[in-house]
Amino acid sequence: MRFFKAINHVKILPRWVIFFLDMTAAVIAFLLAYYIYQDTKNIVFSPNDFALQFLLCLGATAASFIVFRLYSGIVRYTSSTDSIRILSSNILTIIILFTIKLFCLAIRTTPPIENSLIIIYGLLLFLGLVTYRTSIKVFFQYSKTAKKVKKNVVVFGAGEMGIAVKRTFDHDLTTNKIIVGFLDDNPSKIGKSIDGVRIYKSDKLIEVINRLSVDELIIATPAIHPDRKSQIIDICLEQNVSVLTIPPAQKIINRDLSVNQIKNVKIEDLLERAPIKINNESILEQLKGKRVLVTGAAGSIGSEIASQLGKYEPQMIILCDQAESPLHNLQLDLQERYKNQIFHTLIGDVKDVFKDGVSF
Repeated sequence: MRFFKAINHVKILPRWVIFFLDMTAAVIAFLLAYYIYQDTKNIVFSPNDFALQFLLCLGATAASFIVFRLYSGIVRYTSSTDSIRILSSNILTIIILFTIKLFCLAIRTTPPIENSLIIIYGLLLFLGLVTYRTSIKVFFQYSKTAKKVKKNVVVFGAGEMGIAVKRTFDHDLTTNKIIVGFLDDNPSKIGKSIDGVRIYKSDKLIEVINRLSVDELIIATPAIHPDRKSQIIDICLEQNVSVLTIPPAQKIINRDLSVNQIKNVKIEDLLERAPIKINNESILEQLKGKRVLVTGAAGSIGSEIASQLGKYEPQMIILCDQAESPLHNLQLDLQERYKNQIFHTLIGDVKDVFKDGVSF
């Protein structure tokens, strides 16, 4: 553990060190490529040809690294963007080598390098760079979680949202959660697997919790009935299993699901009834164009009332609460949902009395 702790305190490497490591990967890639090329073509080894081809490949590679500034990235934070840069650099290297060969053909000179060697070298170079950079990233991320106690997690819902939850945790190696199973009501999915994780029948929830030593359950299906959700939550509470939920699908479409979006179940999810939806023409007549004050707006009931009011086009909705941060977050959320609606926040208490003696 001391070793991993020391690794996490390693400073970011200078650019020349990264450039040296990349060039080392290029040297190894060329040696392997040359061995494969020579072995498949049954060519007699020639020191002069080897030296010339080595210098051409390494020179073209170094130029490509400089053009695409591969050395400017932080290896431990390698991303898909870096992979694209590596691929682009490799393509440029191959283009340079083919250009040199075409130039030699144009001036009627024997080409110093063969097509097969160029292709093999390009493929091995890309594989080597991606492999070593990804290995360093995984190693640093693993060192951060070496001391963490892993939590076994089951996902209720083996649909698109459930798969998104699974792959979100797979890609975030800093988390301490491991998806050990899926639960679903669809009989056609029972017994099958997603990314190697088995799907169990939802009616076997208690059995799955005991068999897999489940610590947390994530509800990842938007179509679940409120009564069914309450039943699942009750079972989990009895078994000391934490219950988490994901945000609505419309909030995930514009951006990928992240671990931070998966949160503990809210208190309103425990209500033994479906949410009440207001849709009344008489209410529309009463509220349209009026100024409406909502007290306790930051609470679960107040925030839902404020959300429902936005459908009836009042002139202004005044949100009043003592909690400043939740009230601010509510305003941002409502303003995003109702672009043309005016919301005004008021920090205060219904017991407050103003200077002129007027109170709420």
